[in-house]
Amino acid sequence: MRYFIAVAVACGLALVACSTAPAPVTNSSSPAKQISPSKPTLQPDAKPHVEAAAQPPGTRRAPVPRKRGFGEIDALIDDLGKVDVSSPGTASFSTGFGFAPLPENDYASVLILTHEDMGYHPSFTKLVALGPKAIPALLDALEDPTPTSLMAGGGFISWCREGHELDRGELNEAERKALAAFPYPYNDEGDFEQPDFWEPPKGKHDWEVHYRVKVGDLCFAILGQITNCHLHAVRYQPSGGLMINSPVHDPWLADCLRAIWKNSEPAARLKRTLLADLRSTNDRNRRRSPGAATRLLYYFGEQCALDVLARLDRENWLRYPRSVDFINAIRFSTAPAAQARLAHLFRATADIPVADSILPVILAKEPQVYAKLLSRVYPIRRTNDIPKPGGGFVSQKALILTAANSTDPRITVELARCCEGVLTTEEMYTCVPAGAKHRPVETLAFVKDWLANHLADYEIPRGDGTTLLLVAATCFPDDALELIRSFSNSTEPKKRSAACVVLNDLELPQWKEVLLPLLDDLAEAGYGNFAATTIRADGSKRSHELPIRICDLAAWAATRRDAKLTFKVEGSYADLDKQITAIKQALGD
Repeated sequence: MRYFIAVAVACGLALVACSTAPAPVTNSSSPAKQISPSKPTLQPDAKPHVEAAAQPPGTRRAPVPRKRGFGEIDALIDDLGKVDVSSPGTASFSTGFGFAPLPENDYASVLILTHEDMGYHPSFTKLVALGPKAIPALLDALEDPTPTSLMAGGGFISWCREGHELDRGELNEAERKALAAFPYPYNDEGDFEQPDFWEPPKGKHDWEVHYRVKVGDLCFAILGQITNCHLHAVRYQPSGGLMINSPVHDPWLADCLRAIWKNSEPAARLKRTLLADLRSTNDRNRRRSPGAATRLLYYFGEQCALDVLARLDRENWLRYPRSVDFINAIRFSTAPAAQARLAHLFRATADIPVADSILPVILAKEPQVYAKLLSRVYPIRRTNDIPKPGGGFVSQKALILTAANSTDPRITVELARCCEGVLTTEEMYTCVPAGAKHRPVETLAFVKDWLANHLADYEIPRGDGTTLLLVAATCFPDDALELIRSFSNSTEPKKRSAACVVLNDLELPQWKEVLLPLLDDLAEAGYGNFAATTIRADGSKRSHELPIRICDLAAWAATRRDAKLTFKVEGSYADLDKQITAIKQALGD
C-alpha cells in the first residue's frame, strides 16, 4: 500500500515543472493551415453532421439548448453539476492530459506545485468509460450553462482570457469540408482584458480571478479524453493566468466539435480516428500514439489488439521516454496477445527502463517469476540492478514499488524479506506492511534503525521519511507511541515537525500527551511559509510571509484529532498564538 501525507497550509511560493509533452493547438491562424491532411488510405465515414454556418466574425449566436433523449447518459451529464474536483482538462494550476478510467497514466506538461485537489468525479469517469456511446449526448450538452461546484482560479491567478483553443485531431476530407463552414472568427491581437464571464474576487486579494466551471465545459473536457484530443476547458497559462475554452461562452468551439464528431456511427468514427493517431508518422501526431493505443484497447479490445501490437513492434527502443510511454499505455490490457507480446519483450530487452515498465504485466501474468526476482534483493549486494530472465536487469526500486499492492502470498513473503536489502526510504515503507505481516520482529528492528540512522535531511518533515513514520506507526500499533516519541522528543526540529504531520492522519490514543509539549515549540518547522497579515501603525495592512513554526503544525494536528478545536493559519504570529493558547486550555481541561 502506498501512503501519502498532505497538510493544508497556505504557501505563497509556486514552482513550475515542464515536460516534453505537446502543448494544445491554438488557433492563432486559420484552421486550414492547422488541419493535418488525411491519409490517402483512410476512407471517410458516414457524412458528418453540419450545423448552420457560423456567424460573421465578432458576433456570437444564441446558445443551442439540450435536446436530451439519451436516457441514463443524460442522468450522468446532469450529475456533472456536483463536480467539485479538478481533473485534466479543468485544472487551474496545470495543463494535463488524462484518461479517467486509467488515471495512473495521467501526466502534466505544465504543473504548479500548489494545494489544488485533483481527481475524477464518478460521473465524469463513467462518461469517459462509455466512450463512443456517450459522444452524441456530450455533443448535445456542450452549451449546457448549468454551473458546477467547481470554481477555477483563485490563489495567485491574476488574469484570465478566452483561449479559443481546439485540438482537431486527424480529419478526413469530408470532415475537413464540414469544418470549413466554421472559420476562426476571432482576432488574437488584443490585450489580456478579463472576459465578461469571469467572477468578482472572492479571496483575500483583490486581484484574484475566478471562473465557475459549467456542465458544458466538463462535456468539452470529457470529449477530449474519449477522442484522444487535448481539449482543455480550463488550463493554467504562465505566468499567473487562466485560459478558458468554454463552449458555453464560445459557440465556435461547440460548432466545430459537432461538425467533426456528429456522426450516425460514432464508434466507427472514433475507431478510424484512433487508428490514424496510432499509425501517424508526423512528429506532432505520432505523440498521440500512446493515448490512441490505450483507447483502442479499452473501447475495442481484441478488435484492435493486432493493430496496437504492430505499432509496438515499430517503436524505436533507443528512445526511452516514447517507448516506455507506449508500454505504459497498453500494459493494462488483458488481451492474451498483448500480455504475451509484453512478456516476450520483458525477456528480450536489455534496457532497464523498458523492463521496468513491463513489471506490472509480469506480476499479474507470472507471479512465480516475480517472486523469484524479489528473492534476489540481497542485503549484501546493495545494488539497484536485479538480474532478470533472458538476460539484462530490472531496477530494484521499480521491482519493490510495483509489488506494493499485491495480495499474492508468494509476493508478500518475498517483499517482507526485502526490508533487509532496501536502498531508499521509499523502498522501506513499501516493504513494511508485508514485513509486519510475515516478519514483524525483524521488520520493526529494521524500521527503527532506518528512522534513527538513514533518513536524509530533505525527507522530513515533507517526504518519504515522514511517510515511513506513518506507515510504521500504522502497521505496529502497539509500538506507535514509542515511534512517534522518538521524533517528538528529538533535538532535531524537522523530526519534531514530522511527528506533528503524522498525527494529522494517525489515530493515536495518546495524541494529546504528544502534542501538548509541541504547542510551546516556537522553532521553525522547515515546512515552508504562510501568508501573514500585520497592521501598521497607521492602520493599513501589510501582507508578507512568515515561516511556519512547530507549534503551528501541532495546533493544526490537534484540530484534525478533535473537531471542536479550530485553528486558521492566517494573520500574524500574535493571531496564531491566541488560537494556540485556546487549544492548550481546551486540551488541558
